[in-house]
Amino acid sequence: GLPTSALGQNVGIICSNKVVNKWVFVIIASVFAIAGLFPQLSAVLSAIPQPVIGGATVGVFGTITMNGVRMFTREGLTQRTTTIVGTSVVFGLGIWMASGCLAGEGMPAWVSTVIGSNAVTPTAIMAIVLNLILPQTPVVAQHIDAAKDAAVDLVLPESKK
Repeated sequence: GLPTSALGQNVGIICSNKVVNKWVFVIIASVFAIAGLFPQLSAVLSAIPQPVIGGATVGVFGTITMNGVRMFTREGLTQRTTTIVGTSVVFGLGIWMASGCLAGEGMPAWVSTVIGSNAVTPTAIMAIVLNLILPQTPVVAQHIDAAKDAAVDLVLPESKK
């Protein structure tokens, strides 16, 4: 089926066609609301072949992916950012690919439903956790700065700073 998040698709479509007009979204929302009320229109929309929907989805998610890559490269790919992104993506995809890994004896049903049903949730959780626990500056750089400060204190007494 189609992905469950609407925000990412909207961003990808806006980046693809450069149309940022709220009336486009109002019209599309109206079409879907009317389709919900009239089964004939809903049947027409349901008749769109899966390869067409799949092709559109590939295009949209390709755009979303490249915008994410552009965002990371604009800020610079540090060891920290590549660790956060790489680990989060692999973690999320791993849980999603092994869909039954969060179900079973002793595991609450909501965990499998919320975290194991798609790759977005575990990826986001892992990215947030890693962003919080990984140091902003490398530990080695912190020690070098501390050593420089100590050396300055030894060379220059407090009165000459």
